[in-house]
Amino acid sequence: MRRVFLACAVTALGLAGAGRAAAATSLSEVGTFDQPVYVTSLPDPNKLLVVEQPGRIQLVRDGAVSTFLDIRDRVVSGSEQGLLSVAPAPNYGSTGHVYVDYTQAGSGDIQIDEYTASGDSAAESTRRPLLTISHSEFPNHNGGQLQFGPDGYLYIGTGDGGGGGDPHGNAQNLNSLLGKILRIDPRAAGAEPYSIPASNPFAGAVPGLDEVWSYGLRNPWRFSFDSATGDLLIGDVGQSAREEVDLARAATGGGRGLNFGWNCREGFIAFNLSCAGGSGFTDPIWDYDHSAGGCAIVGGYVVRDPALPSLYGRYVFSDNCDGRIRSLAPAPRVTSDRLEGLSVANPSSFGQDSCGRIYVASLTSGVVSQFVDGAPRVCTAPTTVGTSECAGRSATLVPAADGSVVGTRGADVIVGDARANRVAGKGGHDLICAVAGDDRIRGGSGHDTIRGGLGNDLLRGGPGADKCRGGPGKDRLRSC
Repeated sequence: MRRVFLACAVTALGLAGAGRAAAATSLSEVGTFDQPVYVTSLPDPNKLLVVEQPGRIQLVRDGAVSTFLDIRDRVVSGSEQGLLSVAPAPNYGSTGHVYVDYTQAGSGDIQIDEYTASGDSAAESTRRPLLTISHSEFPNHNGGQLQFGPDGYLYIGTGDGGGGGDPHGNAQNLNSLLGKILRIDPRAAGAEPYSIPASNPFAGAVPGLDEVWSYGLRNPWRFSFDSATGDLLIGDVGQSAREEVDLARAATGGGRGLNFGWNCREGFIAFNLSCAGGSGFTDPIWDYDHSAGGCAIVGGYVVRDPALPSLYGRYVFSDNCDGRIRSLAPAPRVTSDRLEGLSVANPSSFGQDSCGRIYVASLTSGVVSQFVDGAPRVCTAPTTVGTSECAGRSATLVPAADGSVVGTRGADVIVGDARANRVAGKGGHDLICAVAGDDRIRGGSGHDTIRGGLGNDLLRGGPGADKCRGGPGKDRLRSC
């Protein structure tokens, strides 16, 4: 990410196309940390994880801070290098697995590892290496984001390898893992540390590396999934002219095989004239220039926290040099964004916890803050209302931070928690139970049994001969 960790002055000027500043939302300080670069949480939203660039992950619970993982001896840190992200596994409650992305001490290569937590910490000795990506020539453009998608697979953002203008053409090269969004199943498969989802666009005999999901990216420093729609949004850092926001709708593939244009194009404009006029590029939905002091976009999240009504459904983002919080309504072609009347000194990242609350981290001050509208929203830990069973059978809890899960090809038994969950069966004869939230459940191709819970649920059958039964709430049953 170009200049993401340099101190740039915050300007009071608006970016091109800026809308009127919004009010009401404010920032509530969570704590101060050592160069924080990412924020997320364990399935318990009251166990916040703050990633520190030098190589530690801190756990914040009820205001108390403890070290969750310390791998400083493995990490080269400084400028754009360091420990960059963490992603708890969807089944963290039963496995304790977390995945981290960092730049290796000695080589500067990008490294993805799995660690296993016990209680509120993970020992370095539990390390299981997954993936190493060569990145030794230049220290910049490492990407660094890890996110589990709505499909339960691990998505990895990688930069183009650094240097100016992608000198090796990595972003457009399908035989390079650089300048991409990658997608893997991080669970060990026999002797292999991870496996390739069969639905990856270049899997198998198709030319291109199996791990590649999307390509043509310069430095997708931060990307996220809309917890309500599953849409993928990417803040891709530009060269010297434009910063961009990319959108891939879940309904049309979620970014599968998309080429976002770098280094042929930078935002909406040409960069490499030898290929800028080519076809097949997916344009951003929004870009902006550097005339107001911006230098590197810091992508955020589509806000789905009901306690933030003025931001609900809007994508929040900022710029590392400009520092002002902005938002836009995701659409195929955005015509303006909006200032939110909030500023952060050199923001490094936004974050979202398992309750949907939104955070932002300042690299230079070390402060991590929560977005609030009035008093900070209090969330309870996920619960199964006294049971982890569905109709008497041992069940898998809905685990994702956004309350969504997709079943496997097998016969799954899935139970929701007290949040509003989104559950979809897949190929087997699934048994799915809601609990307390206003849940949305969809059967798969098997003969599924779907049961409503205490909330006002939407139960929808799939192609199979499904059986749906409502609960005490005002449930809606469709195609059952």
